[in-house]
Amino acid sequence: MRYVTNPTGCLNIKEPPLEPPDPVILGLCAKCGGELYQGEHTVLEDGKRMCLDCFARRVNSLLRISPAIVADCLGMRYEEAR
Repeated sequence: MRYVTNPTGCLNIKEPPLEPPDPVILGLCAKCGGELYQGEHTVLEDGKRMCLDCFARRVNSLLRISPAIVADCLGMRYEEAR
């Protein structure tokens, strides 16, 4: 194994960074405008990305408006109370 030295004879060993690199911003959430970072999970609706918080709000809204739609999307059957 060969080590590279600088003119003073010291080894040229790169120090590891003290802090992790800044996260990469991929875009903005179409609902709230928040930053979407590389490696984060997102949801697409009509070709627009949204963060998971906005997705959760959307699902909760659908549950209040029409639980039958949510049940159908999950492969379940919604039944009205008798």
